[in-house]
Amino acid sequence: MKRQIFILYAILFLSFPADASQLPVVRVFGEITYEVQLAGGFFSRNRSYEFKSVTQGSGFVLTTRNGPYIVTAAHVLAGPAYLAVVGDGDVIVDLSSPRATLTSQSFRVRVSELSLRPVSIFLDRDRDVAILALSSDDWRQLRTPSFRLWQLSPSTIRSQVTIYGFPGQASAPTLHTARVADIQRDFFSVDQSFGPGFSGGPVVDARNRLMGMVSRSTETHTRAVSQTVIEDIMRDLSSKMSPLTEPHVIYIE
Repeated sequence: MKRQIFILYAILFLSFPADASQLPVVRVFGEITYEVQLAGGFFSRNRSYEFKSVTQGSGFVLTTRNGPYIVTAAHVLAGPAYLAVVGDGDVIVDLSSPRATLTSQSFRVRVSELSLRPVSIFLDRDRDVAILALSSDDWRQLRTPSFRLWQLSPSTIRSQVTIYGFPGQASAPTLHTARVADIQRDFFSVDQSFGPGFSGGPVVDARNRLMGMVSRSTETHTRAVSQTVIEDIMRDLSSKMSPLTEPHVIYIE
């Protein structure tokens, strides 16, 4: 009987959204603006177009000796490295056309429902990691628990993990369990696929220690950035992420 009650509680716990106030997980929105110039012909003039898209993902708070940061996936903020077609309404522009030129690409970032704007942004496209620094006033508004850099957990094959994220239009984080299926130098994969909204979400072990971050999913598996990559990046940030008056982006090639 006790075993049946335990199983029932476990099912209920895994089936409903977790309490957002008890988790170091946040929603992250990236608003990307593309400005495109389309060259005219003999009977038409040059035209400029502006397109906007909003991407949504997850992120988490990680505290280091230099203070707290928000960690998320780089593609949640900056979009794809290459755009083939952009469009809005009835206007579609093929960027592979010799007539089309992408003149600028910029983005804004919002964290949670408070529309907090980072003062510094670190982007590592190759490893799909973004680090955000907030002002002290924004941290006081956010009031979110955090993981600790010195309490990370390495991944092992078949170990059980929990993944948190904001799928779809969810207003609170949900969680799913999976098992580690493969381990590489900078990444590991788990044996389940997670849809849009989980990118940037934390992967934790049974003791709620950070193991990595969700990067991308295939039809059957999900790739996660390992905790060693996040640790390496965080240790290298102190000289690069000085707070600025306006949002500033630091790219790592």
